[in-house]
Amino acid sequence: MPRKALQDSIETQIARRVQRSERGTVFTPATFAAMGSREAIDKSLQRLVDQGKIRRLSRGWYDKPRTNALLGPLWPSVDAVVKALVGTDKPKVDSGKYVDIGFISSLNMMPWDVIQ
Repeated sequence: MPRKALQDSIETQIARRVQRSERGTVFTPATFAAMGSREAIDKSLQRLVDQGKIRRLSRGWYDKPRTNALLGPLWPSVDAVVKALVGTDKPKVDSGKYVDIGFISSLNMMPWDVIQ
């Protein structure tokens, strides 16, 4: 029997935030850190994956997938990944420089540089 979510549970808060976000948005557990413990956030994200509301890209990386009628589900844009990568620090990003970020396997060089 499916469990009923409480009005203010962490899972409900995360699901609501995901639902309000645009398609193509990338999430990490740090996106929801203010809502509760890391374990509760991880479990909530896993449940949303199981329900098909978000997609697990890699360990700790999720997105609300964009879809195309011809191609089907699309990968997130470079901008969405960078936005999730910089998180809440909100540094300025300069598109004139190239920085190597090796953990994104399909992107060897990305046009951005953190300005301090």
